[in-house]
Amino acid sequence: ESLLTAYNSHGENISLIRDIACLYYQTGEVTLWREWYRKLERKLQEHQAVLSFNVIMQTWVILGKFYEAEGFETKALSLFVKTYERLKVENRSDLYYLCLPQLLRLQSHHGASDSLGQHYSELISLRKDHLNANIAFEIHHSLMLAEMVLVGPDHAWARVVASLQNTQLLMADRRLIFYDFIEEA
Repeated sequence: ESLLTAYNSHGENISLIRDIACLYYQTGEVTLWREWYRKLERKLQEHQAVLSFNVIMQTWVILGKFYEAEGFETKALSLFVKTYERLKVENRSDLYYLCLPQLLRLQSHHGASDSLGQHYSELISLRKDHLNANIAFEIHHSLMLAEMVLVGPDHAWARVVASLQNTQLLMADRRLIFYDFIEEA
C-alpha cells in the first residue's frame, strides 16, 4: 500500500512502477500484475531517452522475467540477449549478475549451444561475495540448469545437494531447485 501511496503522491517513476508490478507478481495478483507491467512497458518506451542506464537495464531484466512468466520465452530470451549485449558494449560487468543468470537459465531450456558454454563460463567466474542471497540463489540455480546440459546430472546434483543443505535458503527456493533438477533429469 505504501508503494501505491508513493506513486499517487509523487507521480510516475519507472522504478516505482517496476516495484509495484513485482509486488503484485509476488503476491499472485495476476490482473493487477499485468496492468502494472504493461504500464511499465509503456512508460519505459515513452521515457527511455531520459532514464539512467542502470534503470533501463534493471527494467529490461524484470520485463524479461515477466515475459517468461507469461510463457513468452522467445520474447524474454530476446530481451535478455539484448540486455547482455548492451552490458558488454558499455563494459558494465557490474550488472552482469542481473542478466546473465536469466539468460543462462533460458538458454539451458533450449539445449547445448556455443553461447550456453560461454555464458556458463562467464557466470561461474563472476565475483559473487557482494551479492544478496536472492541473486546468489538465482546464479546457483542457473548454473545447475546449465550443468545439466553441459556436464550432466551428476555434476548438477552437487549444486542441488548444496542448496538443500543451506539452512538460510527459503523452502520455496529449495523446492524450486530440487523440482527443476527432477524435471530436467
